[in-house]
Amino acid sequence: MINILDKRYRKRQKMEGILMHHLPGFSASADIAILEKELMAKLEASVARLPEKCRIVYRMSREEGKTHRQIAQELTISEKTVNNHLTKAIKDISGNLGGGLHFIIIAGVLRDII
Repeated sequence: MINILDKRYRKRQKMEGILMHHLPGFSASADIAILEKELMAKLEASVARLPEKCRIVYRMSREEGKTHRQIAQELTISEKTVNNHLTKAIKDISGNLGGGLHFIIIAGVLRDII
């Protein structure tokens, strides 16, 4: 258990160092909450702009944790269609978030910290 916590701590320190390098003025303790809020707001706005079916499939997959098969059965569509909707959703969301390195880094840091 200690090894896991140590590894997580070292990874967090490394990611914070990267953030400080790429985002001038970044202070880990204060800015993570702000960055998380901004990122979540942008993500939610981006999801809201998706076409209806695409948005429904995305939410069922990512928010409800349903499998492609479960979604396909519930919506009476093929698993391939589910996959296509998710591919489009991820592409659109990435584009709306700017697809920049800073969002990838932030997402990584938030995933490890939270």
